[in-house]
Amino acid sequence: MAGVGNGSTAGLLSPNSPGSALINAITDDEPVPGRACGAPPDCSDSYAPLGGQAPGNVAPTITGTGHDIWYFGPGITSQSVLATQFQYSITLTASGSGTPTWSVVSGGGEVTLTSNGNTATVTSSGSAFSSTNLDVDITVTMNFVTSAPYQITTHTPNAMSFAFYTQTCSATFGYLDYIGYDVYDQLGNNLSASYTFDFNENFTTPFTDVNSNWASPNTGSATAGAGQVVDAISGVLVNQTPAPSPTPVCNGNSSETQYAAQDWYVGSLIAGQGVLLQTDQWVRYADMGLHTNIEP
Repeated sequence: MAGVGNGSTAGLLSPNSPGSALINAITDDEPVPGRACGAPPDCSDSYAPLGGQAPGNVAPTITGTGHDIWYFGPGITSQSVLATQFQYSITLTASGSGTPTWSVVSGGGEVTLTSNGNTATVTSSGSAFSSTNLDVDITVTMNFVTSAPYQITTHTPNAMSFAFYTQTCSATFGYLDYIGYDVYDQLGNNLSASYTFDFNENFTTPFTDVNSNWASPNTGSATAGAGQVVDAISGVLVNQTPAPSPTPVCNGNSSETQYAAQDWYVGSLIAGQGVLLQTDQWVRYADMGLHTNIEP
């Protein structure tokens, strides 16, 4: 309580909800209009108690279903049942009174905001992505008061990095080799260390035979249970009819037999869908398989 003039006042702030409040003030002694007096206590009867209320403001708040949004290509909003760790949209809810106005105050090029009253849905724009963590700020304004920002990071697969090459012998196919890659998002986070995701290969040119009668392979796709994109390249059936020429072997014959242009996508099991991460030349030799002319 603080003295004012010859009397004293007391105040109480009573928040009703985010966006509004009542400020209750009681004045013990206020001059009565038309009366003159000297110093107290001679004029104490010249004062009368007054009271009043005035509106105040409390900032609205935002809650959400997450802080990370992923983009895996146009129209992709889910992957296989094994790849369920990704959020493709976030739902925000504003608490407060009054009509909400939603705003993207930073990172607007990274997201699409669709509002519906006190809720808003945020999805990736698909054209720009976070350069630092939590660089998208979204606010809501109610009764002329703006909330603290709700922060979001947008992600997309961005690169494949060579991880391993394993050569094995096969009595059925002569050889069976494995080429593996780790996958990273645009912030340098290793998806292969933390996530399961779908991927696929897509051959973009016809297979070219080089002095061979080898049959062309089928396009493949898989879910990266071990977190890596892996291409398995083998020879053809050793005992097929007509006999393969040259005969696939485990080692000792480096003659090129077949090649084609190959693309790698992450985010889908359908050939050619998802985020394109690598283009290379898929090559089969009589005794091994390789990727050459790799371009990110």
